[in-house]
Amino acid sequence: GPLVKDKLFFFGAFNPQYQRLTRIAPEGFPLRSLGEVDRKRRILSYAGKLSWQATPNHRFDFTAFGDPSHGDVGPQRTIALKSEVESRFSELDFYGAHNQAARYDGIVTNNWLIEAAVSRAYTNFKELPSVDEHEISDRTVTPFRNLGGIGFYDTGTKGTTLQLTLKSTNIFNAGGNHQVRY
Repeated sequence: GPLVKDKLFFFGAFNPQYQRLTRIAPEGFPLRSLGEVDRKRRILSYAGKLSWQATPNHRFDFTAFGDPSHGDVGPQRTIALKSEVESRFSELDFYGAHNQAARYDGIVTNNWLIEAAVSRAYTNFKELPSVDEHEISDRTVTPFRNLGGIGFYDTGTKGTTLQLTLKSTNIFNAGGNHQVRY
């Protein structure tokens, strides 16, 4: 909707999700005695955008979106109930991403256009096993490496990406209309 008529606009969305998956260990496995066990997760997806048409020739957009999530202690992975001990249960303390971007589109002159953008993405995966035992031992390297808390991902995996973009377009007439973009 508009904040300032023909100048400033906004958009927002929030989509919380609560998931529960009930499982039971297969017959003959020690954790069958636990009966039904729930895997609970919470995902808080959000998005927002603010657009400002500063002048007819200059526009700015700011966006943010993400899906920070949490999984309660339980059988986060299917294999957890096939274990002999509950130590394969884990908590997904944080997983998901946060993203932000700012963009500018401008007409500098009748024959010169500019586009500029900066964006940042942050992702994280933090799994807290009730017993921190490594699942994978890589013996193909020296020294040997032990990976993963209770699953296939190394615990505490996170990353940040920063991207900068600048584009310029020049329009000119030389025996016909032409554009040069760089």
